[in-house]
Amino acid sequence: TTHNNIGSVYDKQGRYAEALTEYQESLRIQLAALGPDDVALATTHNNIGLVYDKQGRYAEALTKYHECLRIELAVLGPDNVAL
Repeated sequence: TTHNNIGSVYDKQGRYAEALTEYQESLRIQLAALGPDDVALATTHNNIGLVYDKQGRYAEALTKYHECLRIELAVLGPDNVAL
């Protein structure tokens, strides 16, 4: 959570490289602690996708958004209103 929060501040400041570093560290920790299909990882993948989107790195953004959706579908189900 703390790495995600730090990444969010950097993102709001336009410091995208630093935001990505924090989000990727958060993702590394979450993967080790929670496994690949925890909904917390979906949020982090989405945050990384948002930064890529702002940088114009659209293919990478889509990859992260699709991973977020995959996790949310697996955890929440296809009929969940959050999707």
